[in-house]
Amino acid sequence: MIDLDYTKDSGPSTRGEKITYYVFLVLMFVGFGLDLLTNFEPKKMAAVVFIVAWIPLIFLHEFGHALVSKLVGWEVKEFVVGYGKVIKEFQYKETKVEFRMMPIGGYILPHCEDADWSRFKSAFVYFAGPGIELLVFFGIYAFIGFEKFLNPSLSHLDLVLQGIALSALTGAVINLIPCSAISEKGESPNDGLGILYSLFGRRG
Repeated sequence: MIDLDYTKDSGPSTRGEKITYYVFLVLMFVGFGLDLLTNFEPKKMAAVVFIVAWIPLIFLHEFGHALVSKLVGWEVKEFVVGYGKVIKEFQYKETKVEFRMMPIGGYILPHCEDADWSRFKSAFVYFAGPGIELLVFFGIYAFIGFEKFLNPSLSHLDLVLQGIALSALTGAVINLIPCSAISEKGESPNDGLGILYSLFGRRG
């Protein structure tokens, strides 16, 4: 997502909050592991991978936005993964990078000064996030093959890849369905709505 900024209560986290956050993550992954090992069925593996893959796919999604922003000649002022309190931040060249406590989304804040093809560039940047997730899905889909992809008797490796692919596809589809969120800055369009606004202008 581009500039979807929930700034309320998003300052640096305290030491206690960081400890609580990391303990929660450890307990969550331990819980996933125990569930996977209890009455183990191969299909459970794909379900767990689907959830676990969501976090790195969010990073990849925002990286797609940032990469295409650079390709079209725009600067990236902020690169944020997650919402809420900041648990890690640093500066990379002109970009402020933040990782926040709730890894359920993110945003980048691009900056452009040129007006040449700006509508198409903006649409391209908006599409890049879900686009890179679609590349992951179709890449894995092509690797596994059509006949095997939805086969419940897949090998363990294929099940892991299937979980990643389905997680990537879900993220892409959710982000391409046009909708918006309300933040302190006003309406923030998601990628799908951002593409429409970029190409056809905001209505109303």
